[in-house]
Amino acid sequence: MEEKINNLWEYKSIIIDKYKNCANLSKLHEKSYEYYSSKFKLFRICEVFFLSLMCISLIIFLFTDSKLMLIFSVVLSIVIMAMVLYNKDYMNYFKFTLHKQAIDKFNNLADQYKNLKLDLESLNVDYGYLRETLDYLNSEYYDYNLQFPRPINYKEEMAKLKENLNDTDTKHINDDGIIPKELRR
Repeated sequence: MEEKINNLWEYKSIIIDKYKNCANLSKLHEKSYEYYSSKFKLFRICEVFFLSLMCISLIIFLFTDSKLMLIFSVVLSIVIMAMVLYNKDYMNYFKFTLHKQAIDKFNNLADQYKNLKLDLESLNVDYGYLRETLDYLNSEYYDYNLQFPRPINYKEEMAKLKENLNDTDTKHINDDGIIPKELRR
């Protein structure tokens, strides 16, 4: 019986650590999502602004026949062309959609770890079910880490997480207790 309890505690610590990692990765991806989303929106606003300035300068050129307006519209068209070429692959859009997907995946995975911990605490859990479910969740966790890009400041934020792991109570899983203060919203 004591061996069963020790194995349960080992499984519980693994589940809690993975849950914490998923919750933190979700928060880090949220920060990255917000960063790339605002960058993409700002880029789009600048594009529209420069296009409207170019249209206005061309209209003014038509009515005034001013060489200054023509030069201004040519410079604006070059700037717009550079912006379009820079953003031709929609890299910022692609990055923020990937981070949004990562948020959803890691939140879902964290919920599954949380449910597995609750199953474990019921003490009526089958070892086979526990091992299979934990192996499945761990493989999903590693696949998601390979599938999605690293969040911004990943190394620094994970170092903060490891420092906070020693300060948190592992008997209860709650989002406010395990997510570092810097990552909370």
